[in-house]
Amino acid sequence: MNYDAVVMGVSAGGLAALSAIIPKLDQDLPVPVMIVQHLSPDSDDFLPRHLDS
Repeated sequence: MNYDAVVMGVSAGGLAALSAIIPKLDQDLPVPVMIVQHLSPDSDDFLPRHLDS
């Protein structure tokens, strides 16, 4: 089976799960990884900053 992307959806509390899963992904994964997070309109940009680190 061929896939065009890996998509992960999390809620505001999903940061711990993402922090556990993302480092285990193959560095040579041949498809993009997209993360969709449900946030409050008042949320800051913590997730992108955290993932960049």
